[in-house]
Amino acid sequence: MDPFVTNKQYALMGDSTFFWRGITAISNSIKEGQDILYIILENKNTAMTGHQPTPESGHNVMGDQTIAQDIEKIVRAMGKGEIYVKKMPPSNREKYMDILDKALERKGVKVIIADKECGITFHKRKRTERNKIIEKQGFVEREEFVNISQEVCENCRECTKGTGCPGLTIINTDYGEKIGIDQSVCVSDTYCTKIMACPSFEKVIITRNRAPRPRARKISLENLPVARKREFPDNWNIFITGIGGMGVGVLSSVLARAGTREGFQVRFNDKKGLAIRNGAVSAHVLYSKNGAKISTIVPNGKADLLIGLDMLEAERSLVYASKARTTAVVNSTQVPTIPMLAGMMNYPADTEDNIRKHTNSDEYFAGLLGDISELYFGNRLYTNIVMLGSAFQLGLIPVSEQNLVDSLMETVSPGQRPRNMEAFRLGRKLAAEPELLYVKNTVSDDRILVLNGSTQDYKSTLEQKTGTLQHSYWMWWEGKPVALLYRKMVEDAVAKMGLDDEANKNLARRVYDLIMWGNPDYARKYVERVLEVYALDRPEKAFAATKSVIRNLHKVMAIKDEIYTPHLLTDEEKLERDKVRYNIDEDNGDRISYEHINRPEFEIFGKQWRFDLPLWLAHNWLMRLFKHQKWVRPILERWGWHKTELGFRDWYSDDVIGFFLKTARDNFDLALRGLQIINDPYRPDEFAVTGFREVVWPKMEKAKQQFEELRSPETQLPMIPLAA
Repeated sequence: MDPFVTNKQYALMGDSTFFWRGITAISNSIKEGQDILYIILENKNTAMTGHQPTPESGHNVMGDQTIAQDIEKIVRAMGKGEIYVKKMPPSNREKYMDILDKALERKGVKVIIADKECGITFHKRKRTERNKIIEKQGFVEREEFVNISQEVCENCRECTKGTGCPGLTIINTDYGEKIGIDQSVCVSDTYCTKIMACPSFEKVIITRNRAPRPRARKISLENLPVARKREFPDNWNIFITGIGGMGVGVLSSVLARAGTREGFQVRFNDKKGLAIRNGAVSAHVLYSKNGAKISTIVPNGKADLLIGLDMLEAERSLVYASKARTTAVVNSTQVPTIPMLAGMMNYPADTEDNIRKHTNSDEYFAGLLGDISELYFGNRLYTNIVMLGSAFQLGLIPVSEQNLVDSLMETVSPGQRPRNMEAFRLGRKLAAEPELLYVKNTVSDDRILVLNGSTQDYKSTLEQKTGTLQHSYWMWWEGKPVALLYRKMVEDAVAKMGLDDEANKNLARRVYDLIMWGNPDYARKYVERVLEVYALDRPEKAFAATKSVIRNLHKVMAIKDEIYTPHLLTDEEKLERDKVRYNIDEDNGDRISYEHINRPEFEIFGKQWRFDLPLWLAHNWLMRLFKHQKWVRPILERWGWHKTELGFRDWYSDDVIGFFLKTARDNFDLALRGLQIINDPYRPDEFAVTGFREVVWPKMEKAKQQFEELRSPETQLPMIPLAA
């Protein structure tokens, strides 16, 4: 084909593929004089089939030392100095891409060797080193994590769509859904920050000089009740399902070994697929006795035990379950899929109901076991063993405790045996005392509940924000009068409207935000506009218009510019929540500091100035300095700074709300659709106009266009679902 190909060509291969077929391919390209770039990903193991050694590794599968064959030397010898060969690490992405572009432009055969250890083996090795340190002294002196400030996050999903990183997750906040970090999966490689789409990313540095205090209250795992051992006539079928990294393979190995120790005939089958990218993983484990015949696959509807490490995968596996035969043990901690992270779909609300409905509901066992594992052990990696303990205590694993424990100890590494044994006993405790499945009954500090979906009510929010305002000003004497103004402004508005607690809380939060963005007068304009909408709102519509304006007008008024964003990054509530998230107790000697991954932008006389914030400047002291420079904002705005966002704010406040005020009496539904023009049409509580700079500007224009079509009488639009 090559004589007929005129465009540039390139080929990707791993180092194991190089030794399998790549040498022949490169040799043939050299012989034929092809114009092609070969990119060899060199990590010194066969990653796709289980990290077996390659000829370059220097040892065989038994660990015996062998001759290490150097890929670079082999390729150079093949080309005899006539072809371009470059070996380099791909970690510096910009430099690496520049080298690739230049290599592709060259004529003839080119070979780039990307030399970098496999991420899985690298982080596995680092995790082992960390565990050894903790085993020796009880803590790690210094650790770095990637964090996302939920206050700054716009939920635009650019980071999830641009990277697909499984370390990102979805969290629910008082401002709607935001993107957060799943610390059980995140390896802090900062890959998600490279797109520079927003300033919400930051590096968190934790230092300790003694072991951290436990996040879960002390629960005795001694003197557990004897588990009932369930007998079975001929065979017992177990189906385990989850996603990559949850430990499905560990469970299948433990159960297969335990069944063998018990004297059963055992068959098992693991399916891994795209496990390393949060893909589905499942395992079939089958026991038989009395000479009964079994397969390596659980027949449809014949599972006796369904262990669902992931709730969605458990629902997808119901083909193996039946109401008459199957008992389900399920981790109900939600793990979003990549399409969910990208905003393409929502987590199905009926997932757990479907599992319960299609299995033995009388014996159904579920709980936030991932969250409980994270509370007790610092991550969710022990969820599988917690569930193993629960299933055993419930009598769903027909082997003796001794055989199961021995199999567990045989399967895990020596350094992990104490923790896994603790997780197993914790699972038994949860099954014996189901009230402990509620996170509120297991935490050592109620503040931790905020990380698990608990939110404040209106009264506590008002008190907290009033207290914060009292000490938020450089000129300390201004704090108390502003705090009193804030309280009166909110309480008067709440008294006039009489909305529910959730709406009142939303109002209290947002009035505080707008005072911090500007001043009390700026917040008062917001409240006055909300009250104007309320005057025309309808109780039979559950005051949907007022609730929309409370959220939407705040969204467009609280512009996250280079003055307000530093405030959000250093806000008292945010910093306190981070201390809870990373288990920081300053009385215990723990310390937390930040490096903000930020690209400030200033537009002066129509010219944009955007730059990376140097690391030596990217700390909270600079953010605190910036957030007190509100006096600069009017000057910069006259020069065109954030003119698009300011114009959008004025458009929504004047045109959109003005349209509602004129139209609501005659056509309330149309007027309400106008107010919700910046919301997701199928989720009115979430925003469609999100992001920063180039990401959000086209969405603003689209919203304006849709609004013009909406209020144009000759335009017929499809109906958009309204808020309840």
